[in-house]
Amino acid sequence: MLPKPQYDVLIIGGGIIGTAALHTLARRGLRVGLAERGVLAQGCTAYSGGIVRVFHTDPHLSELAAASYPVYRDFEAHVGESCSFTQTGFLYFPTAGAELAAREQVAQLAPRVHMEWWEAEQVRTAYPHVRTDSPAIHEPGGGYMIPSEVARAFGRSARRLGACIHEGTVVNKLVRAGGRYVGVETSHGVLFADRVVVALGPNTPLFLDQHQVPHALWTQRIQVDIRKSSTPRGAHPAWIDDVNDLNGRPHEDDGFLIGYPTHDRRFHDGPVHGISSHSSVIDAIGSSRFNWLQTTERQGSYASFDCYSDGGLGVADFVDDARSLAVVTGFSGGAFKLAPELARRISNLLTEK
Repeated sequence: MLPKPQYDVLIIGGGIIGTAALHTLARRGLRVGLAERGVLAQGCTAYSGGIVRVFHTDPHLSELAAASYPVYRDFEAHVGESCSFTQTGFLYFPTAGAELAAREQVAQLAPRVHMEWWEAEQVRTAYPHVRTDSPAIHEPGGGYMIPSEVARAFGRSARRLGACIHEGTVVNKLVRAGGRYVGVETSHGVLFADRVVVALGPNTPLFLDQHQVPHALWTQRIQVDIRKSSTPRGAHPAWIDDVNDLNGRPHEDDGFLIGYPTHDRRFHDGPVHGISSHSSVIDAIGSSRFNWLQTTERQGSYASFDCYSDGGLGVADFVDDARSLAVVTGFSGGAFKLAPELARRISNLLTEK
């Protein structure tokens, strides 16, 4: 006979999704625990740009972001912890073939979240340092937060609500009995739970492979360069540029973060460093969009692997017939802005009768 479960739900992984889910479940009165091999938010969450925005070309992702947005804009009221929100505004540049669908979606989302369809002239007038002959979606309330601070805030609030966080605890394997998952074997012993949630970010595909759990996820390296300017930049929004595959936001001290996909799937579990050859690619492509790039200097990079899926739609569901093992990941570098709603939805699944 197995010992009585210590937890109703045990979460593996202390990044933004794991801590948001921990907080949501604790608020619902469940016995919930989290196992993290290091400290909270030390993985890819620590290297996230933390952009908070709503519009996506996929309506499902827009819905997740729209539901998460109020939590971030009034974080202390929702979580009971203070975390700063830096409002910069946000621009989304859709590809030419996606413009019609984008305009329709803006009309659907605008009653819930302030956003506008801007023609190219409006973009250039508001942000003279942006080069464009194409339209964009403007979200004046967009901006960014510091993801590691947010994840730790979720963790502190969850602890006050009775959750247990096992930092410095390596999960070696899942424990199965009676046709279901009943806990995990860790570096500090076995932790038993009615249900287990895997929220390991880029480590998720390998972990699932080791336990013969089918999935359609992969890892990919992300590199975002830090650019510093010697002159004041003026107002500048965060952005996603589907025309040029660029992403980024203003950074502290008149700087910018700017990234371009690496398409590098050669995952290794450990520190990841920026690659100068990829920085050259970022410079070349970024110069076609921003006239400030040539007046800045690279001051390093944020580099990490993250978990990807087809279309960035991710997974937030049970992955076994007994509904004892759930996986939440695969949002292709964009999980931060979705985390509060993902936490709510996975908590609904875990608590439904």
